[in-house]
Amino acid sequence: MSISLGFPSYVSAQSMEVTEQAIATDRLGDANDLNAVVRSYDNRYEGLRGDPLAFEVNGSGVVYTTGGNKKKFQVMNYEAYSHEVTTWNNGKMEYLPKGMIESFWMLNNGTSDTLFFRKFTSKEDNQVFFGQVLHEGEVTYIKKYEKYIQKADYQGTYSPGKNYDEFKDRVKFFAVDQRGNMTMFKPNKKGLESLFPGKQSELKTYLKKNKPDLKSDRELTEAISTFAGE
Repeated sequence: MSISLGFPSYVSAQSMEVTEQAIATDRLGDANDLNAVVRSYDNRYEGLRGDPLAFEVNGSGVVYTTGGNKKKFQVMNYEAYSHEVTTWNNGKMEYLPKGMIESFWMLNNGTSDTLFFRKFTSKEDNQVFFGQVLHEGEVTYIKKYEKYIQKADYQGTYSPGKNYDEFKDRVKFFAVDQRGNMTMFKPNKKGLESLFPGKQSELKTYLKKNKPDLKSDRELTEAISTFAGE
């Protein structure tokens, strides 16, 4: 049974082919990018490879709207290139309307982790994105998933060259204050020291005793929660 909880009867749809065409069009339209113009006529160019999705396996979850409604999805993911929440309809990837989404959670399939995301706006470039919340309080600590396109390189200083553009991963961590100001930190010992400068002695003892793997979201969250004092 289909349940409508605040979304319109349609969902703004864009296939992967449309996304790639838009990228290609933008590339050709940039008259200042000589490499792009050359590439468009170069028969060595092999197109765009990789995936803009943050997670290799889709998950199920719930989306919460700005109007206070919620809707369940059996198949969803996070598209980290344009920072959109995606679902699938008749085999095609569709973007949910970003302006209507406040937050969402999804099951990270292949694991037992439930991930919670909330909408943020970067004050530096006014970019709207959904950050995975690690710890929330007076200061909120988040993980931001990004995808960027590494362009083809026909010269290949140390290799035969790469004849295709490719989606690449980039992950950033931020401490966000109540005004929305974001301070980037690294998920390592020095990063934690920068977050809690007055607790270095306690932090040193904690790290020595527990030996957390700070590359693990779960263990990084435990460490942050221990010292956030909330």
